[in-house]
Amino acid sequence: MSKSDLKPIVVEGRNCWRIERADKARMIVDAADYYRLLKQLMADAKQRILLIGWDFDPRIALLPDNKGKGEPLGQYLLRLAREKPARDIDILRWNFGGLKYFAIPRVLSMVMRWKLTRSISFRLDSAHPIGCSHHQKVAVFDDHLA
Repeated sequence: MSKSDLKPIVVEGRNCWRIERADKARMIVDAADYYRLLKQLMADAKQRILLIGWDFDPRIALLPDNKGKGEPLGQYLLRLAREKPARDIDILRWNFGGLKYFAIPRVLSMVMRWKLTRSISFRLDSAHPIGCSHHQKVAVFDDHLA
């Protein structure tokens, strides 16, 4: 197969809104590094936090101590909402498998607390082709992909 035989996967207007060039990029492999950076970027966000993922557990400690304990993500988001009520926090989770989390009392309680918090929006997504999934984690802060 020659280079001229290759066709782009992403086509503006067909399967994406637009194509832009990034001046810098970074790959984060280690979960500890990812959660540390995520916590900092969420704290720094001024207007909006958008979290999209196939698995989103509000019980996870972003910065666990040596015993694995720390402020859970769900509590952290509530604290961010209290500290800056004008900042929107939007969470979109893949619904397949997501429903099982509602059987866990702590998770159900946290999602209900989010629902009662004006600046937090939590949604389950089922709008994808049969057999497909949200198998990624995406974080956007003040309209900047992180």
